[in-house]
Amino acid sequence: MSIREKKNKDGTISFYITVFEGYKIDRRGQYVQNRKYKSFKQPKGMGIRKARQIAKEMELEFQNQFQMKQSTGIDKKLSEVWSWYKKYYAPNKLRESTIYSLDSLVQNKILPELGNYRIGDISTSRITIFLNDVAIVRDRKTGKPLRPKHFTPKTVL
Repeated sequence: MSIREKKNKDGTISFYITVFEGYKIDRRGQYVQNRKYKSFKQPKGMGIRKARQIAKEMELEFQNQFQMKQSTGIDKKLSEVWSWYKKYYAPNKLRESTIYSLDSLVQNKILPELGNYRIGDISTSRITIFLNDVAIVRDRKTGKPLRPKHFTPKTVL
């Protein structure tokens, strides 16, 4: 975040506020810095100190706006994150056989249960419940575990 000042021909000062919202991934899969801009012109008759103070307050307010809706991926669904991972990251870092086995596991087991949840909504307790549900078939009467359902205990842990 920064404030740049520029003197105008009429003697007033314009303030250019830049807020850095973090990094986002563009269409090519590259990380680019996400910036937002706002300007403020000193009204006639207002002193420079007062104008600088107002510009500073605007900068803080502007920064707070973008921190609240910062694009960290919290608002994305797990299925969207998986699609991006499979398209951009996995081909460059993993072997085809690994991608195939991961994709099979995620598509058949994880996404049907958690795919529609947003990343910010997935808590540790939700993951624990999910792992308990998919890892163990329990006897309906006693509640004791009978056998692994989808995953072996080693895979879950």
